[in-house]
Amino acid sequence: MEFTERFEKIVKLPLSWFYEILIIAMGLAMAQPTVTSLILGGSVAATGLLIRSWSRGYPEEKNSKAIYGPYCFVKHPYHLGTFLLLLGLAFTSRSLSLILFILIGTAIILRKAEQEDEKLHDHSQATLFKEYRSLVPTFVPTLWPYRGKLWKDDRFSWSQAFVKGSRRELEVIFLLGLVYIAFFIFYYLQASYYIKGTVGGLTFLAGVLILRQTPRQLKLKRGYL
Repeated sequence: MEFTERFEKIVKLPLSWFYEILIIAMGLAMAQPTVTSLILGGSVAATGLLIRSWSRGYPEEKNSKAIYGPYCFVKHPYHLGTFLLLLGLAFTSRSLSLILFILIGTAIILRKAEQEDEKLHDHSQATLFKEYRSLVPTFVPTLWPYRGKLWKDDRFSWSQAFVKGSRRELEVIFLLGLVYIAFFIFYYLQASYYIKGTVGGLTFLAGVLILRQTPRQLKLKRGYL
């Protein structure tokens, strides 16, 4: 059993979920926002959210049948979007240690994603997916989109991305809004480290408890377990 599998068994949460809520809590606890960091970090986080949402606006079975939208430019647009979203939070917090932690965490998440891809693509279309993986970068988008045999020109669905899909981003938009409201309050009131640490700690505990109540069937449907 690998480290990530052992870790998920212990915390009873997918590694990506635990990692994301931990970064958000640390960002709140270590926050030293300024007007510049709020604007810069918010812009980066919003860009990440847009990329995540773009990757969610297509049929959820795409990985086994066809290549859609942002997957023509990068193999893991969702992870890229998540990286930018969390990096934006770190920029807003003005925390170098948090940025380094995000870089390490993202590397671990990507390694797991690559291993899952190898298992997922071990089927009758393995040769075509091998071609796709050789042409499309893992994390840094290419300027020339993939147009091989697996490509499908399907239209982006707003409802799929934000409302109907099991991986909808509406909840993330709501959460991100609350986090940036907290950042603004910290800046406006010049909150103490005690208050920020307390808010961060409570955010982490609440997030873990809420996520652990998510039915296993939904975790499986979302591809996290």
